[in-house]
Amino acid sequence: MLGSSQDLLRIIEQRHVSTLVLAITRNVGDELYQVLTDCLQREVEIIPMPLLYEQLTGKVPVEHIGDHWSVSMPLIQPGTGIAWHAMKRIFDLFWASLGLIFLTVFSPLIALAIKVDSKGPILYTQERMGRNGKIFRVYKFRSMVQNAETDQAIWAQKDDSRVTRMGRLLRRTHVDEFPQFWNILKGDMSVVGPRPERPEFIGELSEEIPFYRVRLAVKPGMAGWGLIHQGYGASKEDALDSIKSACSVETIMVSGTSKGL
Repeated sequence: MLGSSQDLLRIIEQRHVSTLVLAITRNVGDELYQVLTDCLQREVEIIPMPLLYEQLTGKVPVEHIGDHWSVSMPLIQPGTGIAWHAMKRIFDLFWASLGLIFLTVFSPLIALAIKVDSKGPILYTQERMGRNGKIFRVYKFRSMVQNAETDQAIWAQKDDSRVTRMGRLLRRTHVDEFPQFWNILKGDMSVVGPRPERPEFIGELSEEIPFYRVRLAVKPGMAGWGLIHQGYGASKEDALDSIKSACSVETIMVSGTSKGL
């Protein structure tokens, strides 16, 4: 601790501070507000901690944003217009059509490899929760042994023993997700978006992870930050990391900033 808020200007001048990180999550009182105004007059840059965290990591610290809740739930959403939805749908249909052409060509080889490697169906379907809580069935090439789950839903684990040899290859290349191009064509999913989660996990995750249900405000996607950077989620910690990133991506999408998705 270098001092109180009353000492802030003195410390800034003594240490030649150019950027001040506002690392508090409660309301700014009148006294501190006046001090921050004085800092601005001295051309000191002021950055709220959640914004700095996002700039450095590409994620939103949802468990620490406090009164900065609007960081994870942008109020200005230009992406809600009819034209924007039409363009996004055209984008999805274009890539879904290309993906289905790929499936038509290579599905016989993939199906043969799955059948030779293990017993069970070629395709696997599972209930997932989409936009606005809509339940739909997601399609995947089977990557686990038949009847991998019995009584209850189980998180997939790293080096999961239930994954077949062919399944490891499919998962590593994400080819097991390609049947979801059909989900995109049907309108259940989009090409880019947060991965759809199982209904069994949604209630539990919503209670334990701040802003988790923000994911349900948009269509789930085949590819998102979590799948690309983390792979398959195997725990609540992975789900928390994904929602941090999903909030960040949503902020980028709706605010029209120059960051790439």
